[in-house]
Amino acid sequence: MNDQERNLALIKKLAFFSIFSDAEKEYLSKFNNHIMSCKRNHVIIRQGDIDTELYILIKGKVRIFKSERPNVVLNHLKPGDIFGEISYFKKTVRMANAFADTDCIFLTINGRMFEKMTVEIQGKFRVRFLDILIERLDNLSKRYIQGANQTVKRTP
Repeated sequence: MNDQERNLALIKKLAFFSIFSDAEKEYLSKFNNHIMSCKRNHVIIRQGDIDTELYILIKGKVRIFKSERPNVVLNHLKPGDIFGEISYFKKTVRMANAFADTDCIFLTINGRMFEKMTVEIQGKFRVRFLDILIERLDNLSKRYIQGANQTVKRTP
């Protein structure tokens, strides 16, 4: 099995790509220069760096944390999750670190690559990004409310 076949097989397994047609998944698997891999313990994104790529984790596990509090994990990512989206959308410095807890494979998307995609594929990516960001916002709200409720219970 060559790299493109392996990448296509992995992409087909991910819920992230469930709204993409088989032809669109195959098209994405051909972006060999945007499908990257790294070994366990590799720093994928370094807080403070300037780059505007967004990452879709295809295989492996990634940990997100801030340099000033390295023992506080902001998020554990699994295949199908995205990261690096703040710098991608806002064109700002990296806000956190992304660390490979296992060997990883991911699809990187930058502005030039996105512009090369068909309007249909761009639209599907936007839908998935919006779904994920709304889910994250909802989870954050739930954690905030849960934390507020615990604070109220402790107050005499």
